[in-house]
Amino acid sequence: MNKTNIKNFAIWARNKLIADIQYRAGLMGITAEGIKNALPQSTPNMEFYDIGTAEPYSITGEAIRQRQKLVEILRQKEKDSDYSTAYKYILEEVAYTWFNRLIAIRFMEVNDYLPSHIRVLSSESGKVEPDLVTTPFDAELDFTHDEEETILRLKTDNALDELFRLLFIKQCNALNEILPALFEKTSDYTELLLNLSVVDQDGVVYHLIHDIDEDDFNIEKGGQVEIIGWLYQYYNTEPKNAAFAKNGKITKDEIPAVTQLFTPDWIVRYMVQNSLGRLFIDKRKNEGAFADGRGLDEMTWDEVEEKRIATEKHLAEQMEWKYYLPEAAQTKEVREQLDEIQLQSTYKDVRDIKVIDPCMGSGHILVYAFDVLMQMYEDAGYSQRDAAKSILENNLYGLDIDDRAYQLAYFAVMMKARQYNRRILNGENTCHVYAIQESNNINRAHLKYLGAGMDDLEVNAARVQLEGLLDTFRDAKEYGSILKVENYNWELLRRFVSSADAGEQVTMDSTGLEVTAEQLMTLINIAETMERKYDVVVTNPPYMGNMPVKMTEYVITNFPDSRYDLYSVFIEKCTKFTSQNGYVAMITQHTWMFISSFDGLRRKMLRCNWCNLVHLGTKAFEAIGGEVVQTVAFIFRKRMLRDYRSIGSRLVDYDLAEAKEMAFLNHKDEYTFHSNNFELLPGNPYVYWLSDKYYLPFDSAQAIENYVERKAGVVTGNDPYFVRLWYEPLFSDISLSPQKNYAKYHIMQKGGGFRRYYGNNEYVLRLADLYKPEKTNVSVRRGDADYYFKKAIGWSQVGNSGKSFRLVQNSVCGTATPTIYLKDSKLFEYILAFLNTKVAFEYLAAYNPTINLLTTDICNIPLLVCAKKIDLIREVVKDNIIYTQMDWDSFETSWDFKIHPLVRLKDNMRLTVTDGDSKTKSYFLQGAYREWENECNGRFNQLKTNEEKLNRIFIDIYGLQDELSPDVEDKDVTVRKADLQRDIKSLLSYAVGCMFGRYSLDTEGLAYAGGDWDESKYKTFLPDVDGIIPITDEEYLGDDIVTRLSDWLKIVYGEATLEENLDFIAKALGNRGNSSREIIRNYFLKDFFKDHCKIYQKRPIYWLFDSGKQNGFKALIYLHRYTPDTIGNLRVDYLHKMQRVYESEIENFNEENIITGLLSAICRTRTCSFEEVIRVMLTDSTLEDNKFLMETEKYGLLGDFWKLCEQHFGYADVKPTLEKLVVTMFVTYTAKYVPSELPKPWKAFSSYKAGNIITFMDNLMNNILYRSRYDELSAHVAAGLNAQTVFSDYPPEDLVGCDTFAVIDQILIKWLVERLVAEDTGAKLDGLTIPQLCEKRSKMHFGELAGSRYQMLSSAYRMIQAGNYHCPDSWGDILRQYQETDFGLDYEYRRFYSAYDRLEDTTAFEPLRDLVENIYTNEYLETLLPKWNSAIQEPDAFTQLPLQRDFYARNVKNAKERAVVIISDAMRYEVGKELFRKMQDDPKCSAKLEVQLSVLPSYTRLGMAALLPHTELTMTDDFKVLVDGLPCDNLSEREAILQKYNADAVCVQFDSIKSLKVAELRSVFTGKQVVYIYHNQIDARGDKPNTEDEVFVACSEAVAEIIDLIRRISTSANTYRFIVTADHGFIYKRDKVAESDKIDGIKSKTAFVNRRFVVASEPISGDGIAIMNMGTILHSTDSKWVSFPISDDVFKVAGGGQNYVHGGSSPQEMLVPVLDIKMERGHMETRNAGIALVSMVRKITNKITILDFIQSEPVSDVVKPATYRLFFISEDNERISNENSYIADSRDQDAQKRIFRMKFQFKDKKYDKDKQYFFVVCDDATGLEVFRHPVIMDLAFADDYGF
Repeated sequence: MNKTNIKNFAIWARNKLIADIQYRAGLMGITAEGIKNALPQSTPNMEFYDIGTAEPYSITGEAIRQRQKLVEILRQKEKDSDYSTAYKYILEEVAYTWFNRLIAIRFMEVNDYLPSHIRVLSSESGKVEPDLVTTPFDAELDFTHDEEETILRLKTDNALDELFRLLFIKQCNALNEILPALFEKTSDYTELLLNLSVVDQDGVVYHLIHDIDEDDFNIEKGGQVEIIGWLYQYYNTEPKNAAFAKNGKITKDEIPAVTQLFTPDWIVRYMVQNSLGRLFIDKRKNEGAFADGRGLDEMTWDEVEEKRIATEKHLAEQMEWKYYLPEAAQTKEVREQLDEIQLQSTYKDVRDIKVIDPCMGSGHILVYAFDVLMQMYEDAGYSQRDAAKSILENNLYGLDIDDRAYQLAYFAVMMKARQYNRRILNGENTCHVYAIQESNNINRAHLKYLGAGMDDLEVNAARVQLEGLLDTFRDAKEYGSILKVENYNWELLRRFVSSADAGEQVTMDSTGLEVTAEQLMTLINIAETMERKYDVVVTNPPYMGNMPVKMTEYVITNFPDSRYDLYSVFIEKCTKFTSQNGYVAMITQHTWMFISSFDGLRRKMLRCNWCNLVHLGTKAFEAIGGEVVQTVAFIFRKRMLRDYRSIGSRLVDYDLAEAKEMAFLNHKDEYTFHSNNFELLPGNPYVYWLSDKYYLPFDSAQAIENYVERKAGVVTGNDPYFVRLWYEPLFSDISLSPQKNYAKYHIMQKGGGFRRYYGNNEYVLRLADLYKPEKTNVSVRRGDADYYFKKAIGWSQVGNSGKSFRLVQNSVCGTATPTIYLKDSKLFEYILAFLNTKVAFEYLAAYNPTINLLTTDICNIPLLVCAKKIDLIREVVKDNIIYTQMDWDSFETSWDFKIHPLVRLKDNMRLTVTDGDSKTKSYFLQGAYREWENECNGRFNQLKTNEEKLNRIFIDIYGLQDELSPDVEDKDVTVRKADLQRDIKSLLSYAVGCMFGRYSLDTEGLAYAGGDWDESKYKTFLPDVDGIIPITDEEYLGDDIVTRLSDWLKIVYGEATLEENLDFIAKALGNRGNSSREIIRNYFLKDFFKDHCKIYQKRPIYWLFDSGKQNGFKALIYLHRYTPDTIGNLRVDYLHKMQRVYESEIENFNEENIITGLLSAICRTRTCSFEEVIRVMLTDSTLEDNKFLMETEKYGLLGDFWKLCEQHFGYADVKPTLEKLVVTMFVTYTAKYVPSELPKPWKAFSSYKAGNIITFMDNLMNNILYRSRYDELSAHVAAGLNAQTVFSDYPPEDLVGCDTFAVIDQILIKWLVERLVAEDTGAKLDGLTIPQLCEKRSKMHFGELAGSRYQMLSSAYRMIQAGNYHCPDSWGDILRQYQETDFGLDYEYRRFYSAYDRLEDTTAFEPLRDLVENIYTNEYLETLLPKWNSAIQEPDAFTQLPLQRDFYARNVKNAKERAVVIISDAMRYEVGKELFRKMQDDPKCSAKLEVQLSVLPSYTRLGMAALLPHTELTMTDDFKVLVDGLPCDNLSEREAILQKYNADAVCVQFDSIKSLKVAELRSVFTGKQVVYIYHNQIDARGDKPNTEDEVFVACSEAVAEIIDLIRRISTSANTYRFIVTADHGFIYKRDKVAESDKIDGIKSKTAFVNRRFVVASEPISGDGIAIMNMGTILHSTDSKWVSFPISDDVFKVAGGGQNYVHGGSSPQEMLVPVLDIKMERGHMETRNAGIALVSMVRKITNKITILDFIQSEPVSDVVKPATYRLFFISEDNERISNENSYIADSRDQDAQKRIFRMKFQFKDKKYDKDKQYFFVVCDDATGLEVFRHPVIMDLAFADDYGF
């Protein structure tokens, strides 16, 4: 089931339905703003409404009445709330009504449950038009005459939507008879607002049919509950989210949405099987089922219980109840009581059992309960038909607050009944599922008309009871099933209501009496259901703590012990629903089991016996993520027996729902418990997993409460004012030690992350102000001042990461850090140690497994004090505090931070540089980091050891050695290990702190955090003078952050190691960049401030000034050095300076550069380049009406543009045009490559700037983005210049090197065809032979267009060369020559036609085709085949090469590794040879090619059999082929034969595995030794007359598919040996194969007749026919004969194609390849992703130049990322620019998204415009140059800023 599709549809459908309904209502004047009156021209029979169009919208007849009803309902709802709420309610109601009906009809039509068996929404044939619309009169709907006329008219008018709407409503009304609760009569406003379409592909019907797989509705393939339940849940997604997102209480209308949650199927089964199923098993086991004949006196009690448990398991297995848990083993006393209870409560008849789900939702639980009840009925001997009816009437009950859920539950239950009883949908069956209804709108005045004919006593009693019932159900939808209903006389009330009599005359007072009676009867049914007692109650109640006001008041009064959440109220209510000894099964949140609020509820629940529970924890529901909602499912019996044993399954530690289910089924983490043990613990927590040993300390030890004082924490009432992170205020204002007179700030404990023993010292408190009335409000709670600053144990009250207790001192504590103060200080370390051990955690998990940890939970733990261990524990804890404090203080977020560890430890890796007598020391940062890593690891390991030691001590003290392990996981060790990137980033932060003066290399700790500046603290490294550090994208300023960092690194670590240290930092940062400095600069530009804000919890001490996204200017300032002058200094000294830099850049442009820049802006080029301007004009617009040229003229730049065209390309004209410019370029380009003189008219277009034009044209032609536009321009110019005619007069050899126009290839190809038809194979052009010329031209630009023709001509050349074919006479020589050369003729013939068939027009090549065909048929085949068939008769013919029948024994049998055999049907030898050559091209593949002789006849059935392992091959008298006497025609039969010889073998079809994912593919091969893969591409196409001409295409595709398959398997399935072979080959000729009639009279009943062979008991004699004994072929005693044509002709047989044949005797049919391929492990043939220039670059004019590139193809399985180095060099190979590095690793399929930009900075030197310079790209891995592009360096001058 695709839940994503279901969810997307349901959410979308709700919004679509509401929008359509809103639109429909708006047409009739009903909008969100209000209700409009009809226009004045309206009449009683027609109303008009203004909709803002020329014609008003009109409604008539019944629609007017329906609108009036709609308005009435709206006004009624408006009284209860407001108009807006009422309007939204109506939209939602109508939407879900039609949504429910749509999915119901969809379900019924898919399962063929509709009475008419005609589809309503879809068509059996798959067409858009539903079958009901196509054949409406076959649907057995009761149409009136007018309706029939309307249907016919609408069908004639093709008004499908209007017709569908009419028929859909008609169908819904018809379904009212069989499903009245879902399909009420729709002649009301819901029908009026229906707006459905079957034509609109954006309509709900179309999406329902196409978005959700039909199988998801099919009860055979997924089940009804799954689809209905999920649709219901997902439909409510947005209303639910909206309700939770708002502030305030949930309203009544929001209750259904916020409380719906679809229960996972396995949990439903668990609950029903262990409650309802337990009733059945209790009865069956007490009837003596499976007794073994022994009496109780013959067994021990343990044996008795084991037998009873085995019996329960056996019964459950018989019923297929795999989630059933047998009752735990009990003592004899308890079992006797249980037996007595079960005897008393055992049902006499299955019809007596009552089951209810009081929160039924969409009916998931009820439907599965129906299945279980059906099993119980069948066991009792009922038929399914009778049982289904009885279950509806007697057993099953359901309630819900939501009408839409009720509709779906009702439908689900009825559909389940229909599954068992085809006649159940007759409208006569009662279904006891109800939506809670309110009495608010029931007309109580009508009560006086009820009870007609009854005596006064009964009438008065009934009226009183009915009045009481109406009072109870007022606002009932506020409360739902939790309402308390009195036990009224239900039979009396029904008689009272059904005896309604208003007299003969209907008055205003009695109007609507029938409706009132109907409403009352429904209310009575609901009330009786709510008051009844049930044997089984199963439900998933709503979870809602924030209840509506009325509900809150109700539960406080009626359910005081469970009032804290609606789910807990239902626990209590379900208990009341249940009869004595009955079962309750629920899934709820688990908080009621532990937290103190539910103390009273827990005590009540201890009065029941818990059969079992499944503690699910988080993530049990797909729809609920995160850690907040934790659940438990449970079953209890409403009866209390002391010492009863229960079973608890603890699944809280499994992260996935599937993992929880599997753990439950495997009985993992299962505990047996006594619930009466819970009474021993304070608060009675349900800690079922604790063994009895945990309870022992409660008898001998005091609780921690007796050793400590607990005090409430401080509440400021205004944290934003009173509380600061310590680094925000002036450090001098903070007191780190106690003071009697409170300082401005004191340390405050305020929660924090996971830290044991020490840490989380982050906050300070304005303590003095807390005692100033003017600063505080009424919320302030100051706590006990006597306990300020005292030593205490504290922890974070809320935490997901685990429990951690730590030392608190010199602090004031807030409520987020609860604390306990020791009465005896000697026990401080003892208790701190204990609380951080596993023993304490077990108790805390018992008291409160939520993320909130309260002081009460701590104080309730029993403390065993071992005096002998106190001193030892104290020393260990002191060490732990030291370790954790050292760790905390190693980071600058501690106020005790002294110096960065990578500075402190720098001496670890030293470099001493000697210069004469002086020595200088430098240090490698890498060495400091390694020492820091060692220090961290040592601290980490020692702390872990100590914590395990403490665990061991307390485990021994508490005697829990068998319960707990002392081991500590790494994640629970509270100190940090080294982290290269984190620690380098913190070093950079420290360096920035030194730049600002916050830290000093001469002073430990904070040097300056506000107050007076002390210059004496700074000698080694001076802070920035003005406290401003600029961050720029280049080194424009002398004191930017990277320059300052380099200076700092030189001082700290020495100048000699600067570059190594910069490299180390850059590598750790991992940012992109071309040098270490650039990587570091990019980090400061993009990430430093984000990291800083994260570390400083969004309270940064360094502030960032940022000019915007382009990184034009950024600067940091230090908040403690901020002065009123800071902003001014920033603007004057830095911003203005940068402004001058940018202005200088602009000023340094000359006029040409300015014009080029303007033109570049107009054309929106990627770089400022005139070549790019021209490129954009030519490629992104047309030559005429060019939009860029028009923009150029608009801005007065047209003259400048043409001047630049002359300057760059030598184009000048009195009336210049783009077309003439293009002609100039193409003519000039042509002149370069054509040695002959150009025509005189062309010369006028030839330019003297040939070099620039050639460079431009090369770029345009070869760039993958623009080559198609080049082709368009080329064709346009060629047509204008009449190039075809002009070049036809040129000598062909002059055109060989020209690639300007496609017509040149046409001329050369014409010449080649003429030479070949004349069989002039020695002809040459420009010194090139015909194949050489074809190869050269196919690799040129237009080769892609003409490639097929050149391939065809090259193959024709090789065929013509072989025209005088000679074939040897002997068998051995024939075989040898075929394998060496002759196969090439078959190969070239195939290549010829493969190319030929790709041509659109073949007229010019027909003479050549005739020649090739004649050579192949008459000279080659007619010579080869007769000699082959003569030689094959030689006695030793079958001994001179391997035989196909020996394939398995030769190639597979003795394989030492997994062998994959790929059998490609009809792959002949020459195709195998092509596969072999291509595999050899892979350097990581070794391949060996052999040939084997196939069987004869060479057809599939016999060939496939020969490839299997066998002792004998036989052909029966009816010509079936058997392997060892077994058939082998299909995959399963072949696999069975294969597995006889190798049990670890499997056969698969290629088509079944070609699209498998990696894991799926791997599973096919896992554990297999031999795998046969059957591949059918060639024969599948060739054997069909309509596709036989595609057989050569199929050959190429087969080769490609097999290569791809081998690579996929070798890389994904750990398989490296492959054998490729075939069952047979084939002959294909383009001209029809000749037919022979020499088998006339042979009947297929006595012979196996084929076009290429006949198998019969007697041979066929005659000219041109050869014969061979079948026994010789099969190496058997078979006496049959094979007769076959000697040449390539065929027998005249009906059927078959004209060109493709196999089965006969020829090398093409019988010589099949055997390729033995071995792949290197993990290898796949790959190539590197390439890069190319996008920008049209010819001239470099700026010292800083930006170029655009494109990655040529996306990275994939075969295209691998590659790293390239890019730079510029002179003609003397001198580097003249920086070197950029780029990793080509984009996987994006969009070429535009693979474009990237690089910046190049050139050396300060003079450049000669007349010399050659080059742009070079090198492969970083190989160092080889992959690209070189010439450029001109035209730098006027270069200043310090790069201009």
